[in-house]
Amino acid sequence: MKVTTLSVLCLFGSLLASYSVRAADFVFVNQDAAGVGLNDTTPVSPVGGNPGTTLGQQRLFALEEVGRIWGQFLQSDVPIRVGVRFGDLGSGGALAQAGPDSFEVNFTGAPERDVFYPIALANSLAGFDLEPTRNDLSTTININLDSTVPRRWYYGFDGQPSGSQVDFIDVVLHEVGHGLGFSAVTSFTSGNFLFGRPAVYATFLEDLTLGLRWTEMTSAQRLASVNNDPNVVWNGPSTIAGAPSILQAGNISFEATSPASFARSFSFAEAGFGPAITGNPITAEIVEIIDGAEPTNDACSDILNGFELAGKIAFLSRGTCNFDDKIFRAQQAGAIAVVVGNNVGGAPIVMGGDSVVNGQPVTISIPSIMISQTDASAIRAQLDAATTVIVRLGASGELFGANQGKVRVHAPSSTASGSSISHWSTATFPNLLMEPSINRNLRDDLDLSLTALRDMGWVVLDIPYPHLTLELWQEENFPSAGSSALANADPDFDGLTNLEEYAFGENPNSSTSNAFPVFQSMGDTQSIAYSRSVTATDINYSYEYSTDLTNWLPAEVGVDIGAEVTTPLGSEAERVSVEIIRNDPRVFLRLRLEQVM
Repeated sequence: MKVTTLSVLCLFGSLLASYSVRAADFVFVNQDAAGVGLNDTTPVSPVGGNPGTTLGQQRLFALEEVGRIWGQFLQSDVPIRVGVRFGDLGSGGALAQAGPDSFEVNFTGAPERDVFYPIALANSLAGFDLEPTRNDLSTTININLDSTVPRRWYYGFDGQPSGSQVDFIDVVLHEVGHGLGFSAVTSFTSGNFLFGRPAVYATFLEDLTLGLRWTEMTSAQRLASVNNDPNVVWNGPSTIAGAPSILQAGNISFEATSPASFARSFSFAEAGFGPAITGNPITAEIVEIIDGAEPTNDACSDILNGFELAGKIAFLSRGTCNFDDKIFRAQQAGAIAVVVGNNVGGAPIVMGGDSVVNGQPVTISIPSIMISQTDASAIRAQLDAATTVIVRLGASGELFGANQGKVRVHAPSSTASGSSISHWSTATFPNLLMEPSINRNLRDDLDLSLTALRDMGWVVLDIPYPHLTLELWQEENFPSAGSSALANADPDFDGLTNLEEYAFGENPNSSTSNAFPVFQSMGDTQSIAYSRSVTATDINYSYEYSTDLTNWLPAEVGVDIGAEVTTPLGSEAERVSVEIIRNDPRVFLRLRLEQVM
């Protein structure tokens, strides 16, 4: 019989600890024959910060740089061993190939039962080497790119290849990403999971057409999903939260959204003054200006219907006064944006101004655009018919390479062996490290590769996007610092310290009792539930059990507790429920929050 009491929950608030963790140590294992690859003694000159004076040395130093970049972001007490060889992958074939050497399932520390984890991740989660006699991942690098002089592989550290050269570090960073878990491990001829159970990567794949994750589909449905671009996406909380900080929003648009019979998009030119149009769209009624002189709609004289413009988008005609003069008058009347209709044929023009109205310097604080004479006439006809027209000015809303806010996975209509599904979509912008092709504008912060690995279970020491640590969170919530910003302070007097508020995804300046772990009992099922931040990058969440409240042991999924059940709470938090399943007459469970320093 399982027994627990509410008194156990009193322990949760006191179990916050700070500790240091070990960044991942990558060890590259030379698998080349004498005189080949990493053992090539051909003299070369140092390049791009790489000090090697032989071809083999430069290759080894470049690999070590790859290890340094990946290692600074990931935590593992177990060194990650990467077998490396230079081999013939064809003159026009792959640049390199890599993958995990093995997978583990249902090991100590596994977050999910019956899910395969790449060995490097499994070792990190278990805290010891599960397969000490084997490498964790292997990569083969195409030696043919160095078969001619000048060589096509670029071994510099500065990311500045020239001509047809290929950046070696970018390529190997990409391949190591596959070995760390960025691989679906699914048959593209049958749709079956290759091991009969999903790899952890596949658990985050979702098909929006079916509204199902890959783990919820039949093999036939998965097989069809392989080619279902743009509807195959990554459904992981860290990546969903991080994508808006990496990917750019879609093209800026101006469109009529109501009435439905008039809904359409318009071409426009953004003004050369005032604030830029941002990704935050402005949606409002459009109202034509009436002024006191002919023509009465160009805002070149005092506006007579200012009472109608407050909070609305002003609509006016091009006229004889300066563009910034008329925009300023609309701004003073309370308009939140301005649409200028051209009064001559042809395309709209970029409006300019001198920031002076009636001899006085002014500041334009609202955005403005010009549309064509034809489009202006169409809008005016609706207004003349006493139609209320709602327009929208701003980004189209969707991120490049995303669908419904989730990053798309590469799922072309024709299956590409080695590329389909196990990469981000090529539609992402800017380009991402784990796209199927290496691009020149990659970033060494590893972009959304880190958020995906964090979704899969890696402890990530620092995700640049969203780069949210306790220190940055404190700066955001307490601009003036002071005692209220301290980790152990409780400025809203709700019983949660700032560190706990941060870990639970709460606002430290607004009292709440919803985040704190609570005990739940329904029939024979007992569980705990709490809220958890999905953007905090320096907090580890774990569970421990005890039978005497003195000795605490890690709670194992499937033995002591069930798998976590999560429900999104907006973009920065999720609700977590964990069932207590340990069969013991007296058992206590606690949540442990550990801050990574």
